[in-house]
Amino acid sequence: MIFTALAVAFPATSALATIQAEGPEAADILNSPVKDVTTIQQIFINIIGWIYTVFFAVAVLFILLAAYNFVTSSGSEDKVSLAKNQLKYAVIAIVVALVASGVSVVVERFLWSRGYF
Repeated sequence: MIFTALAVAFPATSALATIQAEGPEAADILNSPVKDVTTIQQIFINIIGWIYTVFFAVAVLFILLAAYNFVTSSGSEDKVSLAKNQLKYAVIAIVVALVASGVSVVVERFLWSRGYF
């Protein structure tokens, strides 16, 4: 996604390929599970995926809370207004998250089409 742009901006592939260590630390560095930039990118992509999952789960919980407040409002204008605001902001948060993830895909495809990757 957006982290593929980091590979273009910071070509660390050659830096990772030319690590030369001496002493007891050499075995730890050379046996690292991170062998290239794509591994680091995949780690960031996985972390962002988990953050999106947690974000959407919390947003759904807020929608359920708004529904609960609406049902238990008993006609009280204050509680109905609170429930409407909670629902409105939860939906806005979901839309912003979806747009943010969509923008990163559009930027990535644009860069691929221009031959930057």
